[in-house]
Amino acid sequence: MRLRACHLEDFRNIASARLAFPTGGVFLRGANGQGKSNLLEAIGLLHAFRSFRSPQLRPLIRQGSRQARIFYRAEVDGVTHEVLFEFQPGEGRRILLDGEPVERLSDWLARFPSVVLAQADLSLVRGSPAERRRLLDLHFSTTHPDYYRHLRAYHRALRARNRLLKDRSAPGLLRAYHRPLAEAAARLREVRERETARLAPVLASVFAGIAGREEGPELAFTPGSTARTEEDFVAMWDEQRERDLALRSTQHGPHRDDWTLRLQAGAARTYGSDGQQRNLVLALKLGLHRDLAERTGRTPLLLADDVLGELDPDRRRAFWQWLPESCQVFATGTEDLAHPGAREWTVYHVKGGTFAPNEAGEGV
Repeated sequence: MRLRACHLEDFRNIASARLAFPTGGVFLRGANGQGKSNLLEAIGLLHAFRSFRSPQLRPLIRQGSRQARIFYRAEVDGVTHEVLFEFQPGEGRRILLDGEPVERLSDWLARFPSVVLAQADLSLVRGSPAERRRLLDLHFSTTHPDYYRHLRAYHRALRARNRLLKDRSAPGLLRAYHRPLAEAAARLREVRERETARLAPVLASVFAGIAGREEGPELAFTPGSTARTEEDFVAMWDEQRERDLALRSTQHGPHRDDWTLRLQAGAARTYGSDGQQRNLVLALKLGLHRDLAERTGRTPLLLADDVLGELDPDRRRAFWQWLPESCQVFATGTEDLAHPGAREWTVYHVKGGTFAPNEAGEGV
């Protein structure tokens, strides 16, 4: 996959920008707060129309503007596609692919995949289970067309059950939601368990290459209940009914699932050094990148937001070694990109939401 062009209007601090991206890497250089990450964020929206920085669309619209528009031109399997994404407060979003409206996200997810590396990624080790679920749910939704459908069905039924638990107006209706909940829950449990087992050795292999030594890294799935089958889940929610009523929410199920990143000494959150935690997160993201490429047949974009400059020489070498040469990289930094690898780079200088091409003869 290649992103050939991106045109933005009223996105964050970018009033208007028309950018072309030739083959190779793209490096965005400038001081903090000038718009480098904003462009990366806009490019990242192409995967699932979800920002890696904000759960809401409203903050993405430039102050004083009614809407934001982004136009993309991307090449996949030798075919050029045009995508228009526009959104405004209170009226949702509109997505056109080659002039035709996109109605369902489930039909979209594997078309233009990308993986983001950001400083906030350490929350995958140190943060809440919700951070890890968000990442892996997006990954599994991209690699398994039916996973997203089951995920939506589960959360729709969960919200309905929780509403009944909160108002306690019709506790007898609770069981009506157990079967649809259980059907989706069993499928989510199956995919999460199986695909985690597939990802775990990839993580270990990439980590060993980055760290230069074997430290027994693990990605372990830790389910939020012992239930596995539909009948198990129905029986669990029947048994937990009174407790859930008392607490006014559903206490057990896939919405409580988590993943643990571990080293030989124990959980990385507790026993890993800062360097080990960073290596784990980098290995996880590169592992997901490799898995996406294998499962979708398309090399995802890699969006590196102000992180490549933090890699020490060994990790830089390992990073470029593990990243396919065919991968298009978009990176940001405040200084020139050290050890940029073998690929050619296009450099844009970013200031105040504007993007100026590199001057002749200047380095990366």
